[in-house]
Amino acid sequence: MSGMGMNGQATEQGGGKYSIKAGFDESGNWMLTVNVTKDSLNYKKDIKFKVQ
Repeated sequence: MSGMGMNGQATEQGGGKYSIKAGFDESGNWMLTVNVTKDSLNYKKDIKFKVQ
């Protein structure tokens, strides 16, 4: 959703899994950008999805 934004850190769930809390107040096309940085690792992935 253009112009809307959220940010925060993920919470470790164990087994290499993490979770976030997000509120999608409006339907439409959204994009989630995941950034992972640790030591020399710098990973970024955009995930597009639709909220109905």
